[in-house]
Amino acid sequence: MDSTIRKEAKLFAKRTGSSYTNFRYEIYENGLHVLRATKPGDVPGSYAEYVKILYKDGTIRAVFKDTVDNKGNKVHRHIKWPTKEL
Repeated sequence: MDSTIRKEAKLFAKRTGSSYTNFRYEIYENGLHVLRATKPGDVPGSYAEYVKILYKDGTIRAVFKDTVDNKGNKVHRHIKWPTKEL
């Protein structure tokens, strides 16, 4: 793992805190690095998934939060960065 991506991964984990679970790191065939963390919701079975996507060089491509209801349906996507819809 590149040192810039490692730094971003550590920062992502630090910002998400102890209430988050299921941290995942993936590298896609197109070279994008994806960091994910899940936070349980107030309604049993619901959750929010925070996602950070990085280019190969560690530059941030996008950061967003997907809210999922207790039936597994995506309810909402909140774009954290950039400010346009993905």
